[in-house]
Amino acid sequence: MKTFLSDLLGWAELLATFDVARFASVSELLRSAGIPFKTQTTSFGHGTRRGGTFSALGEKPEYSTQYRILVKKAELTAAQRVMRGERTGD
Repeated sequence: MKTFLSDLLGWAELLATFDVARFASVSELLRSAGIPFKTQTTSFGHGTRRGGTFSALGEKPEYSTQYRILVKKAELTAAQRVMRGERTGD
């Protein structure tokens, strides 16, 4: 999902996932490669899910938070290579 502000400021979405392990893994790969990035999280969960109300019935907690990683547009290709496990700088 692109946002006007990220486009305006030169950032591009590298990853959007509900999988926190994938999010952490890609973040660490980028950090190790020295590629600057920003993260965003969006909660789609119902605020009273832990209270056991009927309005939270059927909600899947594993899909309640979306994790996004943004990189500078100029770094997008390098970041994609890092994410795929390819070497950079060759």
